[in-house]
Amino acid sequence: MRTSRRRIFSGFEEMRQFIKDNSCPEPYSGCWFWMKSVNPQGYGSTSHHGWLVKAHRFSFEAFNERELGSLLACHKCDNPSCVNPGHLFAGTVSDNTRDMILKFRRPRNLVTVGEIKPRKQQSRASTVTEPDVISIRKRYSEGKVYMRELAAEYGVTKKCIHAIVRRITWKHLP
Repeated sequence: MRTSRRRIFSGFEEMRQFIKDNSCPEPYSGCWFWMKSVNPQGYGSTSHHGWLVKAHRFSFEAFNERELGSLLACHKCDNPSCVNPGHLFAGTVSDNTRDMILKFRRPRNLVTVGEIKPRKQQSRASTVTEPDVISIRKRYSEGKVYMRELAAEYGVTKKCIHAIVRRITWKHLP
């Protein structure tokens, strides 16, 4: 059974000191760059008493003296290695996605609800229409386009295109 972060440190002051000792303030942006381990996406992390701690989440909890629970520690500064509590806010996945879209940091293949074309398929979550499926199959069978190119064009994964082409999904269409 895992223990809460409050039992690992003797108090919030010790948690705050741990963050300060392992970060480096940048004077122009105000970010505190995490100086310990950073994952491939740039987020800081550390192992403390045998378990992995996300640095920005840990910083938020230490300086705000409350655990986030199911909420995320979101960055106002968009710098994943920043642990400055003034640059962090508590939010849901929806809040974080909305923040990303408002700052024009959305990946090309992310489709928001307002952008989904009206369609009459059985699945409301589908991002391709029946005419799209017919076109995908025809173009792929002609051998002039790769699955990854079709995936990029239609804003879906290569795995989705594979399932369409191999008739794993959309079986009722030619």
